[in-house]
Amino acid sequence: MKKRVWMAGMVAAVVLTAAGCGNAADSGDRSAQNVVDTKETAGENSTQMEADAPKASVQGVSEEEAKEIAIKDAQVDPAEVTFMHVNKDNEDGKMVYQVEFMVGNHEYDYDVEIATGRILESDFDFDLNQEEDVPAGVINKEEAAKIILDRVEGSSREDLKLELDQDDGQWIYEGELYTNGYEYEMEVNGETGEIIEWKKEAED
Repeated sequence: MKKRVWMAGMVAAVVLTAAGCGNAADSGDRSAQNVVDTKETAGENSTQMEADAPKASVQGVSEEEAKEIAIKDAQVDPAEVTFMHVNKDNEDGKMVYQVEFMVGNHEYDYDVEIATGRILESDFDFDLNQEEDVPAGVINKEEAAKIILDRVEGSSREDLKLELDQDDGQWIYEGELYTNGYEYEMEVNGETGEIIEWKKEAED
């Protein structure tokens, strides 16, 4: 009798042990599956986040964008700009666009950082020599501009900066023209329209 009870106990122990191993195996399978699912979900989420993330500009702002930034900050109408010149320069270790433009008698100068589009420096001047009412006997600014632009094929009014000055009693238009990779400097007799000085050199 005692022998049969002992044998029955042994059988029960074997059955319980086998069941436990089976449960452990099932649990291990489910755990492994959860790890795989978690990794796949994390990978999908990571891929989606990379796709949604904004792409930083490697080259920074363009020359045209720098012009727009400066004009917007100056709060002027782009259609009223009579002169515009942009060149690259290094200011305190930062590459910038130096933007210079005129609206009527007002001259604006901006340094726009190429990498970020931030305005690092700005300046504003009012040129008293650019009054609308020129002295008697002196051609107006637009007439002087036409004389200069007719001499340089492909140039436009936006490329030309003009200032009226008086030198030894003579009225002279002093001009700077930037076009097609060249810089021109000239002087035009304000009374006769004659070009009395003309220089041309390649832009830096």
